[in-house]
Amino acid sequence: MTYADIILKSDAVFTGLSDVPTPGAVAVKGNRIIEVAGKDELDHLIGSDTRICDFGQKLILPGFMDAHVHFFMGAFAASEHMNTEISESESEEDCVRMMVDYTKKHPDLPRVCGMGWFPANWKDAPLPTKESLDVAFPNKPVYLICADAHTVWLNSKALEECGITADTEIECGEICLDSQGNPNGILKEMAGFVAFAKMMILPT
Repeated sequence: MTYADIILKSDAVFTGLSDVPTPGAVAVKGNRIIEVAGKDELDHLIGSDTRICDFGQKLILPGFMDAHVHFFMGAFAASEHMNTEISESESEEDCVRMMVDYTKKHPDLPRVCGMGWFPANWKDAPLPTKESLDVAFPNKPVYLICADAHTVWLNSKALEECGITADTEIECGEICLDSQGNPNGILKEMAGFVAFAKMMILPT
């Protein structure tokens, strides 16, 4: 018979299989969880050397081992302030149309944001430019994060709002330029996210 080394009990065990924590117990053997059940349903795993720890109302949940996480980005993407429907866009024009529709539903937003556009879903089209956004949004800043999370697409008002010009110096990333040497609306790596971070602290 296999017995647990330790059983952790709590009124708030979160497994990820339900939306909220529930009363339960977690049986651990070595470095593995061997069973999760109701608070008093693991007696068959209790041996003479099993430690039982009851944490009352304290939360028990799986450890998060991924060191590459974006808590802020995830929270923002899940909010009403970010249009993630553009992940389903099939072209640059389709993406712009989706942002126009989103803006009509959120007319009071001082600037509009989206996440998920991806040229691979646009039949490997070239990167978009500020021109298409400028036509649809001549007076409102637009910030769109690529699905790769390393590229940001801005219109002219957003570039202006962030103070980005052909002479802007950056330490990391790239401000892409058009044939006249002016920013074309695409910012890569930290150049893009510095601009995005500036947008987040601007007054509404």
